[in-house]
Amino acid sequence: MMDNYDWLFQRRAIGSKTAPNLLVLHPLERSDGTAEGKPRESAFAWYRQLAEGQWGILFVECTTCSDDPAERGHSPDGFLMTESNLPEFKRLVREIKAISPETVLMIQLSTGLPGNDRVGNENFMRLPAPAISRAQANMIKGSILAAEAGFDGMDFKLCHGHLTFQLLCEANKRQDEWGGKTLRQKARFTIEVVHGIREELALRKTGDFIVGARISEPSLANLRDIIEVLDKDLRLDFISVSHYPDVFNAEAISILTQAVKMMDPQAAVIQAAFTSYLANQGNPVEKMRQALQSRLAPDFVGFGRQAIADPLTPVKIRKGLYEEINWCKRCNSCFRLKHCKHYGEENELKN
Repeated sequence: MMDNYDWLFQRRAIGSKTAPNLLVLHPLERSDGTAEGKPRESAFAWYRQLAEGQWGILFVECTTCSDDPAERGHSPDGFLMTESNLPEFKRLVREIKAISPETVLMIQLSTGLPGNDRVGNENFMRLPAPAISRAQANMIKGSILAAEAGFDGMDFKLCHGHLTFQLLCEANKRQDEWGGKTLRQKARFTIEVVHGIREELALRKTGDFIVGARISEPSLANLRDIIEVLDKDLRLDFISVSHYPDVFNAEAISILTQAVKMMDPQAAVIQAAFTSYLANQGNPVEKMRQALQSRLAPDFVGFGRQAIADPLTPVKIRKGLYEEINWCKRCNSCFRLKHCKHYGEENELKN
């Protein structure tokens, strides 16, 4: 297949940085951490492999901001952003940047277990108010540690059933300081975290650290209020649009992305779910072209599982090696295997 993909490899600003292309690798939760929450050697190998792909923006997987390993929730072997783990995160940044120095490297940060509800909000509603206050302090501390580790920015996980999602959703009927009748009242946690991060960064003279969020809000009415807070009030550097609960519904995410763009946000908008276009839905690059050239185009297009099928996807596109790309078949076996069963031998990590 012959084509010119220069339109994918234009440089574009995100916060204080400039990405070398419009291809984004979203966080992939591999549960590849030690008991203390440090990245294992296999995790270092995985991220070196991703760095070779030369993604425009690369998000390191969802990392819990807590000193308690038990608070990692649904990812019990995930990473923990703590002071004691800081040397390993510095090493991770150093190794990725040595291979792909232009890639904008960010990390997704989460509160972890407290209030995490995949279905319903029972855990969240039972959560004591002091536990939410502690999670808030941990988020600020974890973000500052991420900046110290050398990451270009952080993705505040406001999505997919986590505490921060529960706080913002319409089902938040708490009667304490973490509830409220309006979205801005419910957004107290997020507002105070972002202000806290920026105040601490200013004290450390590291104000160029990117602060953004990933959201998954299916209600268009609530989505408008959330964007108003994140973009107009907090002036986040980016908003990454996902979907909940059906995370594989690419068409729904496209509609939500367009709804966000209709609000004319100052923040860069990243659309998720392009992996979901790869299974029996036509040419994936043509889908990207259509999205990026539409009237309500996202600023960046994001992939997840495609990187497991072929970590080198961006560099292969740039070099015109389209026919050599291993396109994801969306069988979802990678969630269990930590590698692609279709291209596993080719992409197997050498630890």
